[in-house]
Amino acid sequence: PYLRSFIEKGLVTYHPRFPAKVATKLGLITSGLDDAKEQRNMVMEPHALEVCVWENRQLADWVVVVHSFEEYLHSPAVASQGSVVQLGSVIRQWALEVPGTALFEMFQEPMGGPRNSNARSVFSAWTGKRGLELADFEHGFEAMAAHNNHFQPFAWIVDPVNVLQTAVHFAQARAEAHHVTVLPKTVLRVNHFVDFGSNSSRCLHELGGCDEPDD
Repeated sequence: PYLRSFIEKGLVTYHPRFPAKVATKLGLITSGLDDAKEQRNMVMEPHALEVCVWENRQLADWVVVVHSFEEYLHSPAVASQGSVVQLGSVIRQWALEVPGTALFEMFQEPMGGPRNSNARSVFSAWTGKRGLELADFEHGFEAMAAHNNHFQPFAWIVDPVNVLQTAVHFAQARAEAHHVTVLPKTVLRVNHFVDFGSNSSRCLHELGGCDEPDD
């Protein structure tokens, strides 16, 4: 019911029971088992993203992945100027600066920590970030662990005609001449509110805490 008006306006394409439409067994694995603990709800996520990209071939210049309701695009550089990101315009500008770009890769910034009890939205509820910078770590295991957990692509913006395949966090350009442009976190990133919808702090238990204020 929350999406009905958007579906009727053609703003949202909804695929009900998507795994079962692909295969009956996949429908059972994702939501049809008697033991809910044995279900694998996310097993078809890569395929759902792939369908989204292919459905927009010849319809959209670019497709951006946002995995769930706890993720939001954010540009610290634009926000510091008191402006709002006009995503379509800036993507076209970036594509002109790097001709042949087939996809842009973005990093995430985990958000969490103590919840603001007076918050009126998810943005003001968790204002602490993980705040890791690779330069802060010395060489060794700690730096490697931080890199693997934090400093890798998290989401993408793709030209649906010029990508060969997509996955949850990565995508593959169609040909060698197509470029992959990595966006610095200060330019555009995904603010990932990992504690949203969780009964405990994922940021604390999985990432070591989100204690740095996000200005």
